Amino acid sequence: MLLGGRYEVLTPIASGGMATVHLGRALGVGGFERLVAIKVMHPHIAAEADFINMFLDEARLAARIRHPNVVATLDVQADDGLFIVMEYVDGPSLQALRKALRKRVVPFEVATRILVDSLAGLHAAHELCDDAGAPLNLVHRDMSPANILIGADGVVRITDFGVARAEARLSSTRGAQVKGKVPYMPPEQLMGETVDRRCDVYAAGVVFWEMLTGKRLFHADNDGALVQKVLAGPGETPRQANPEVPAPLDAACMRALARAPGDRFATAADFADAVEHAATEAKVPLASSRALARFVEESGAHEKLDPRRLAQLKQAPESRPQAPTPSAPALRTESAATESEPGSATRSVPEPAPSVRSGVTATAASVSGVHAPARRLPYLAMAIGGCIAVGGLVGGAVLAGRGGDDAAAAAHATGDASASPAAAVPASASPTPALESAATSAPAPAASASASASASASAKLAAVPAGLPKPRPLPPSTGAAPPAASKSKTYNPDRL
Repeated sequence: MLLGGRYEVLTPIASGGMATVHLGRALGVGGFERLVAIKVMHPHIAAEADFINMFLDEARLAARIRHPNVVATLDVQADDGLFIVMEYVDGPSLQALRKALRKRVVPFEVATRILVDSLAGLHAAHELCDDAGAPLNLVHRDMSPANILIGADGVVRITDFGVARAEARLSSTRGAQVKGKVPYMPPEQLMGETVDRRCDVYAAGVVFWEMLTGKRLFHADNDGALVQKVLAGPGETPRQANPEVPAPLDAACMRALARAPGDRFATAADFADAVEHAATEAKVPLASSRALARFVEESGAHEKLDPRRLAQLKQAPESRPQAPTPSAPALRTESAATESEPGSATRSVPEPAPSVRSGVTATAASVSGVHAPARRLPYLAMAIGGCIAVGGLVGGAVLAGRGGDDAAAAAHATGDASASPAAAVPASASPTPALESAATSAPAPAASASASASASASAKLAAVPAGLPKPRPLPPSTGAAPPAASKSKTYNPDRL
């Protein structure tokens, strides 16, 4: 499926309450292509103004953040339904990594690297300013393991600013609405109070606690009990839950989890500095990007995108699940098959002007419901040829019948000249044996219509001798009235 004229949807990779994220590729001139993540809004909320504004806010805010630890937003369009095009990260989320570890503790050097990189991305978002240089006071409000991506390249990136709060948002939180995940919310957010960047510092502290211990910090059977536990604060420190946790890392984590915002680190950068200093003091070296990538691969939390699998997704679009598109423009296809390439392929171009430039091709089924017309041409040609052949047979049979009737009438007129003086032919100009044979022959059977048609047409032409004289007029001395015209057809050489 092609969105926006140049983004091809390949397969879904994640889904949330507001949108589904698909693996896709951006197509360009000269065979250019790049893997991207396409976030498509669910059709059932696409008509809600609040959700549309939230979706657009996410795109606008994330596009302003340019940092290696933040998933880049590349484009946003609404031609084929509202969707955001983002950088594709080939790797698992921290949530998937922890699930693959099955409650095992993340190595301290890996945990500190993941946290420090995440805090670097958060700080870049917190420091975002508008065009006039005024701070936007952006707060992520959903800093959780599901929104921390660990790439196969060993780079950690944060994503999903869908519920972020900023001064320049189109949408606003109404009443006592609470947005985010309860176990990672600070008390002030649960109470509906004003939040700032220290809200994200608290959430990062919860993430760090769970990586150091391999456990959930807050968990309960229902939301009410869960909220009560969050408001009460952590029941134990990381070192109490896991005695192997170094004391400096334990102290840094607990400061981030302070109940009062003023007791926490003022910024995400301050938290990152404290963790790095604590790791150095505890002689825990931060893992390099290569070491982090190796750990993720060995954990089995994610399977890298195999080039052969990617090639199958490109070549077999008919087997892909289709992205929901509330409104899609008419699409046409242009044949892109060449003699050197087996099979046929088409490129999908929105009407009226093509948006996919020459050199960029996709298979015929890349657009739902559109089939390659090039594959139908041979069958169409065969059908037309069959119609022409049948028409020729029918026409030949008609000519054969008419030819036989004309020849028979000519023979009758020649043999009975006294009854029809006007049609009399002199004996010296009697018809040739070919004419007599044609006159006395019966019509051809229907089983050999084509052969009879050809033979009758030849007989008719042969029955016209060259230089045949015209019939003689009646003698003037008879005085008798001319007989009535015969109803039978007479042979008239001038007609031919």
